[in-house]
Amino acid sequence: MYDRAGDDLRKRIQDLAYARFRHEKPVVQCSTDRLEFEVLQDEVYRGSFSISSVNGGSMKGSIYSSNPRMKCQNPEFTGTEADISFEFHSDGLVEGDIQKGDLTIIVNGGEYNLSFVASISRFYAVSSVGKMKNMFDFANLAQVSFGEAYRIFTAPFFENLFKETEEQAKLWYRGVGGRNASMQGLEEFLISIRKKHRIHITLPEQEKLIPRVEEDIKESVEIKKDQWGYVNLWISSDSDVIKPVKKRLTTEDFVGNRAKVEFVVCKERLHSGNNYARLTIRGAGGAL
Repeated sequence: MYDRAGDDLRKRIQDLAYARFRHEKPVVQCSTDRLEFEVLQDEVYRGSFSISSVNGGSMKGSIYSSNPRMKCQNPEFTGTEADISFEFHSDGLVEGDIQKGDLTIIVNGGEYNLSFVASISRFYAVSSVGKMKNMFDFANLAQVSFGEAYRIFTAPFFENLFKETEEQAKLWYRGVGGRNASMQGLEEFLISIRKKHRIHITLPEQEKLIPRVEEDIKESVEIKKDQWGYVNLWISSDSDVIKPVKKRLTTEDFVGNRAKVEFVVCKERLHSGNNYARLTIRGAGGAL
């Protein structure tokens, strides 16, 4: 026989149990025990964290910050889970400043504190050898990748690398650096701040004898540089008997510390007897 009264009783018990579960005091858990982040000077840092009820109890709460620079975008929340977005405003702060505080989370049946620490920093480029924070870091990068160092050298944030005591270096930079700086400008800057020596180019072979020319031929002489850095050389001839293959050589033309200066001997320009011609290789420090 169908027991309608028994079914009704069971349903009432289930409803009461559900209601009790639904109104059970939530046990709140945050996705992190502490917020720690680095903020650039005069910038806004944005982040987030989550709040959840580990026992399934429904939450209804609000969040308050003890520091006016720290602002929650959605300080009111409900449900069993909530993603909280925040912003930290660093205007007026300088590198080295530390800001601390607490986010007080008030939830039905409880109160929780989530502490935060904001460290203020200037913008520094992150390179292939790590973060650039001073001239030592920058010189190391230039030695490994001159091209990458050049891109940083021409960026507006480059002056962040200078210490307060490096006023002379800053003046040198303002003379040769900036958005329109050249590779040679970077080379001169590194020499000026004593992070490298000037490159010396040598020509081991001072004379080259070409005994017989039946047709146009290509010849070369080898040059050497004594250290790392930017090379910019101009090649010229004092005679149309020989013509440089390239009128300009740069760092890219070197393999290790050596490069070839190629030239063509023009058969039709030769006269009977001995022919003499001179190649001149000129760089920032003058002719070789």
